[in-house]
Amino acid sequence: MLLEQIDHHGSLLTNALEWSSKFKSIKPGEAVRDLEKRLLIHSEEFHTGEGAHAKQIETWEHWKRRIGFKGKPVSIESAKRKLEKRIEVLNERFEASGKMPWTKIS
Repeated sequence: MLLEQIDHHGSLLTNALEWSSKFKSIKPGEAVRDLEKRLLIHSEEFHTGEGAHAKQIETWEHWKRRIGFKGKPVSIESAKRKLEKRIEVLNERFEASGKMPWTKIS
């Protein structure tokens, strides 16, 4: 539901989200964090005029146009391999066990 709203509008502010009562079991912040974890949206945190925390959430296409990104397209598989390799290097360097969202947990 939230991803459809973002896709439709391109960009939304979390402090102005219209949240349907039929989704009352899921809080808007939880839905945003889930989309962020799965790398389905771009988000930037900011302070509202009232001093509260909020986020601008947007599609990657909207983000690309907004910042004027001109990079060459990369296949999904190639991008996944590059990210997995980077996580592998960081895990070795910091004796960590980070995983990408699509990695199956064994």
